[in-house]
Amino acid sequence: MDRQDKLSQMIRNSFPNFKKLGKDMMTAGACISRMDQLKKRWQEFESNHNKLSKDESCALRRIRSSNAPNSGDRVSVRGGRLSDESGYATTVSVHI
Repeated sequence: MDRQDKLSQMIRNSFPNFKKLGKDMMTAGACISRMDQLKKRWQEFESNHNKLSKDESCALRRIRSSNAPNSGDRVSVRGGRLSDESGYATTVSVHI
C-alpha cells in the first residue's frame, strides 16, 4: 500500500512538476521523457491495484467461508481493515 500511495502522489504531481521546469527547460525531449515516466508509473499502479484487489477478494472469500459462528454476516473492507456488521474490525496484511 505504501508504494501505491507513493505512485499515486507521483502521478498526481506529474503535470504540476512539469510546469515548474520553466519555458526554457520544456523541450520536446523533456516532454517525451516525462510522458514515458508517467506511463511506466501508471502501468505499475494498475498492476499493483490488480494484485491488491485479487488478494482482497481472496481474503474476503476465506472469511466468508470460515465456520465462525457469524460467518453469514456481511464483511466490508475499508482502508485496509475488515469489519463485520457488529463493527468489529481487524487489520489485514496483504503480501504480494
